[in-house]
Amino acid sequence: SFPPDSAESQPFAGNAAPQAQLPRLFFDVSSVRDYVREYDCYSGIQRVVAMVLTELAAQIAPERVFITFVSHKDGQHYCVRLDTFGADSFLDPLMLRRAFDPPEVNARAEATNTGPAHNKRDSQLQARPIRHWPMILLSRMCQVGAKLLGKGHPETPVQDPGTQSAERLISEIAHPCDKLVLLDSTWNPSFYKAYCAAHSKGMRVFTLVHDLIPLIHSATTDGDTPRVVHDWLRDSIRYTDTYLVASETTRRDLEDFLVAHAGTVQIRTVPLARAKLQIPKTRPEHGEIVVPSSYAPALAVAQLQPRIRSVIYVPYVLCVGTIEPRKNIWRLLLAWKSLIDQGRSDIPRLVLAGRIGWMS
Repeated sequence: SFPPDSAESQPFAGNAAPQAQLPRLFFDVSSVRDYVREYDCYSGIQRVVAMVLTELAAQIAPERVFITFVSHKDGQHYCVRLDTFGADSFLDPLMLRRAFDPPEVNARAEATNTGPAHNKRDSQLQARPIRHWPMILLSRMCQVGAKLLGKGHPETPVQDPGTQSAERLISEIAHPCDKLVLLDSTWNPSFYKAYCAAHSKGMRVFTLVHDLIPLIHSATTDGDTPRVVHDWLRDSIRYTDTYLVASETTRRDLEDFLVAHAGTVQIRTVPLARAKLQIPKTRPEHGEIVVPSSYAPALAVAQLQPRIRSVIYVPYVLCVGTIEPRKNIWRLLLAWKSLIDQGRSDIPRLVLAGRIGWMS
């Protein structure tokens, strides 16, 4: 449920909302879009976004649910109806990557050294220590030389994958009674302008705060993360009408932060529900064997490594999450060690499952 609209909301230019119109929900997926370009498996935040969207698609009239994203090409905030985009695409990161970046777009991007793969390469190079820069500069010189000699690929313009089909600017679609819901990791500074614009034009903005670990236990997070999250949370006060939190602990932490920064934004606790794992239907590509969807679990199990399959044959405790200090895994390991040191022989196996993270 969402709170009623503010009487102070102002409509987008030329987009006055019809009387008694039900609010439409716009879910921003800008970060998820970037995430699936680099990773093949969801992490926690991305899974929350995917599950919420797939559940809503089955429960709410299709004309009321949109996804939005900020284009890195022009900085504009686009939207598309979820049913037009395909809610099932969110069930699997690889399917979502193909939905955002169709194969023909990826092929053109590779041909011009632009697009996700090239951008990822550039970000990796920029993050390297200064001792690597001579090799980087040499590589750049070779690329320039190849173009001057006519040996490079033709400079064919590549359309931004996010603006291909039914996407339109959110400012052309939204009414003042509509809601912009930010469930994703929205602390990228490049998104700030878009969220402020939506709020200033009358949309009600909901921001989900998953936790404040980077601020409360900053030593357990990587690099500049504490400062980035601090600045995002401070700036989000400007465009957020209601904060959503997943626990009472996070509510208390957020209240303390808002008090310290003179924020008086409403906070609602919305515990995240647990649901069974859904196996997405297979989508055959060229040369791929078509497997009936009923066989999908058996096929997935058959492809597992033997050491992973062996886990289910003995009692075990499963810990799921990125394997890094902020998940407090070391404390869990010490607890198991303590039980072993006490001579206990009946304790279950401890199984850690997750992406290898920082200081793992």
